[in-house]
Amino acid sequence: MKYLSELTSGIEISETNIDKEIPVKGLAQHSGKVKAGFIFFVSSPTAEKYIDEAVKNGAIAICAEKMYKEYPCLAVKNVRRAVAIMARAFYNYPDKKISVIGVVGTNGKTTTTKILGNIFSACGYRTAVIGSLGFYISSDRYENERTTPDSPDFFRMLHEAVESRVQYVFCEISAHAIFYEKLYGVICDVCVFTNFSHDHLDFFGTMDNYKSVKKGYFSSRNMKCAIINSDDEVGREIIKSYNVCCVSYGIRHPSDSFAIDIEYANGTDFVANIFDDIMRIHSPLYGEYNVSNLLAALTVGKLFGMTSAELERAALGLEEVEGRFNVINWRAKIIIDYAHTPDGLKRVLTCARNICQGQLICVFGCGGDRDRTKRPIMCKIASDLSDVVVVTSDNPRSEDPETIIGEICEGADREVYRITDRKEAVRFSMTNARQGDVIVLCGKGAENYIEINGKKIPYSDKQTCLDFIGSKLCHA
Repeated sequence: MKYLSELTSGIEISETNIDKEIPVKGLAQHSGKVKAGFIFFVSSPTAEKYIDEAVKNGAIAICAEKMYKEYPCLAVKNVRRAVAIMARAFYNYPDKKISVIGVVGTNGKTTTTKILGNIFSACGYRTAVIGSLGFYISSDRYENERTTPDSPDFFRMLHEAVESRVQYVFCEISAHAIFYEKLYGVICDVCVFTNFSHDHLDFFGTMDNYKSVKKGYFSSRNMKCAIINSDDEVGREIIKSYNVCCVSYGIRHPSDSFAIDIEYANGTDFVANIFDDIMRIHSPLYGEYNVSNLLAALTVGKLFGMTSAELERAALGLEEVEGRFNVINWRAKIIIDYAHTPDGLKRVLTCARNICQGQLICVFGCGGDRDRTKRPIMCKIASDLSDVVVVTSDNPRSEDPETIIGEICEGADREVYRITDRKEAVRFSMTNARQGDVIVLCGKGAENYIEINGKKIPYSDKQTCLDFIGSKLCHA
């Protein structure tokens, strides 16, 4: 428990009608999370209608950007920044007691943070990972609702990591988290930039706006050192900006860390040069984009003093990242991946082609209530890089699945299959696959549901495949 006066240092307060010495038992941005003694933050235009519910649940004060005189209220200049400042103070500044390594980028955040967690754990350190697959302390997993949690949850997780004697925490930092300043006040020891490509235009409006948010985060006010992908155009812009101390990694452009002699056979083999230290890497992860992700992680490891022998050994024992290029070996190879952006789809299909001896079959959809501009673009990519394309549903949310599929298929320049029911689409692709073919199921990854009109209907690409294979074995 803290007193309000302990939490508000550094916050611009416009007006208040409450005693700053009131005890505070918790912070919440969602009324359903409010308990007795909590402060409720009106941090979005829609949150105002939940004030009464928050008060009913026990909120002792409301924090907002305008004054609600009918309630105990703290009016501030910037409520998003205020919640981060207060959450950080409430949990005793946990970021100062632990090494925080962030990962920013359109694609690769989840894989890179998981690789980092695996490598540092293999080298004897106690680690935590915060990202879209959950909150991990070592091998223990806890739920996480967002790629980057809201400030109260983020700083609580850091606090729990500190209490569990974690030395390094690796966290995905989304563009939305940067925009909303969820990590305000945190200075990462290191922050990785993976790449920049088309996504989230439903929120940011234009690619320039989206880019400026990601690029603008790379400043000495947010990190001590940046590790930047020099193969990415925006990455090179960050390096040239001189806003932060940078170390580069890449495959095609001159870099401080780079990879050569890349080969794909039962995983990936390459020679890594990390600050002129040579190591031979074998990884069970497939694809050039995973070479890039692994290069970033190896570079972080070297910066924190790991030896080449330690890093080689750690790479050899890397675990498959759930929902990221997971391979099921059957009559045809089946690849399950979360790719849901044009660039992500292109990377996965290009990688899949390297291990395909027959036809490459792509099954994908696009989420509803999200960036509509990428729908036809993704269909064009699938058409260009695959032999067979099956367009299906992927979290239609409040939109009509048929309408989404129609907009996707506007990008097709040849015949594609349209099967709205995702389970049927997967079964169709498996029924028609032959020995040596590769089926790529994109968009769902490790998700175990399809979201339709606010409801999460149980569904899994992996389980659908395993059920189909099992049914064939039973009738063989």
